[in-house]
Amino acid sequence: MARGRERAAMIAQGLQPGQTPDHHTYGDRPFKEQVLEKWDGADGRPAGAISLNSYGCDILNTAHTAFVDIDLEDGKDRGSRENKALGDLEFILRREDQFGAHVYRTAGGLRYLLTLDHADPGGDHVTDLMTGMGADPLYVRLCRIQGCFRARLTPKSWRCGMGERIHIDYPISGPDHQASVADWRRRYRDVSKEFSVCRRIGYFGKAHGTSEDFDRVLELHDRETKATIDLPLA
Repeated sequence: MARGRERAAMIAQGLQPGQTPDHHTYGDRPFKEQVLEKWDGADGRPAGAISLNSYGCDILNTAHTAFVDIDLEDGKDRGSRENKALGDLEFILRREDQFGAHVYRTAGGLRYLLTLDHADPGGDHVTDLMTGMGADPLYVRLCRIQGCFRARLTPKSWRCGMGERIHIDYPISGPDHQASVADWRRRYRDVSKEFSVCRRIGYFGKAHGTSEDFDRVLELHDRETKATIDLPLA
């Protein structure tokens, strides 16, 4: 219970619309992100937020809904690596027998949305699960430090063919910088609408009921990533 209160406090501290959370660390790199939207769960505690990362993508941050991204290197044997990753996932799901996973294909690998009940991003059980599934160790560490899970909702600009990249530091200082970010975001939204972040493959593991909070995250994720639309992955 105490850990849950601490996590809620960490998320609530920075997740105010239009403001920035405290420094968190991805590996050894601190970062700040503007929060675009936030919401509470059925229990009244902070449940999630959408933030804007340093290269202009919308990021879903969730307190208890576990996302796991698996990086697979490009190459002609990408299919075999994907099959192995899915085999590892199925083995873990059979062993655990308490939850399943919504599975998606991304431009760089796979994404799992686990149906764990009230997943703890800082807990040893979730850490062991993510590690066993092949998650990036830096992402696993970030989840523990930040006290939430993360999933990118919008495509990477360079995968959409935008020649101009952006680096957004927060807080944004000065009207000129604010205007340039706003202009870039307008062009980015226009270009990125022709791409998806991920494509739904299916559901793996044990089927069981999920909470209202989980269902909200699932619906938001699939809608914003265009997971059920046949578009190029970016």
